[in-house]
Amino acid sequence: MIYAFTVGATGALTMEPSRTIALGITDGGTEGRDPMTGQLQAAYPAGIALSDAGGTLYAALQRGPELAVISTATRTIVRTVAFARTATSGAFPYVVARRPGDARRVYVSLWGQGRVAEVDGEAGALRRTFDGGKNPTQVRFSPDGARMTVVASDSDASSTVDLSLMTPTVRRHYLGGSASAARGLSPSAFTVGSDGKLYVALADENAVEVLAPGT
Repeated sequence: MIYAFTVGATGALTMEPSRTIALGITDGGTEGRDPMTGQLQAAYPAGIALSDAGGTLYAALQRGPELAVISTATRTIVRTVAFARTATSGAFPYVVARRPGDARRVYVSLWGQGRVAEVDGEAGALRRTFDGGKNPTQVRFSPDGARMTVVASDSDASSTVDLSLMTPTVRRHYLGGSASAARGLSPSAFTVGSDGKLYVALADENAVEVLAPGT
């Protein structure tokens, strides 16, 4: 299920049952779709993102493993985009992010494969993927949409992808100091302050790391 709430003047949340989206996913231990019926099983909606106009909702179906494109007017899945399993791991789509100024494409972190997928939501097609480090947990964009930053909990790293280039480059910053440093910081979320600094929550350190803008 995906639930909708009204935000009151005081900030109080009131559930709106008429806008609840029932995805029709059966509970169970088997991932993917039932080979006989094609029904989604145990897909577990994770990250979500809305279109600018609010008419389309994108939802990562973590154990689908698919991205669902949903009409908020009809509260039904219009199409899905499947993420293939590799020889060693499933995709486990986790977070969905939209790039500023781009109404067509959405970006999905593939937690199980250490990648961030660029998806054409209108065509329902996977375009390309980028290295995001092991278990990418959050994706954000610069205000102009030129750069995508990803934090990966099991790499103890943040990665910046320059999407303004024909062949995007990936620059990685290890929060522990280097690629060979002992792991255990587990960056789980981040935000960019008005001062341009990057604030990263380190789950296993009970700390916030502050990174200087530009570097």
